[in-house]
Amino acid sequence: MNPNTDTPLPDRSTAWSSESEKRDQESIDAAVRATIKHEFAIRAQQFRFCHAVVMFEPKTFIERCRWDEETKMRIRHDLSDTADVTLVSYQTSSRDPEPLAGGGETFDFILHPRSLKILHSSIGTWRA
Repeated sequence: MNPNTDTPLPDRSTAWSSESEKRDQESIDAAVRATIKHEFAIRAQQFRFCHAVVMFEPKTFIERCRWDEETKMRIRHDLSDTADVTLVSYQTSSRDPEPLAGGGETFDFILHPRSLKILHSSIGTWRA
């Protein structure tokens, strides 16, 4: 039994920018599976509402993040063999969000796009 494929996955979807291309469901599921056993993903799935959003972006995405320079440098180093990055963000809420309303915590992951190794994780917030 492979624990990475036998764990049920939460609701999930993808988003992509004009600089990236849409990916198939298999790629989305693989990215979520890579994070599913992490403490943050486990916490996220305990909320009433939990939806994983997977994004495939150019690694220049890292420059727009509000992390300290040391963290960015480490992630850039870990991505030195690729032009892309994979992101997984579990959006959570204690109640089901209404259209264009709501908010909650996010549990976010930066993954290497080929190995799907978790390079960084953090907790944030979202608001509609």
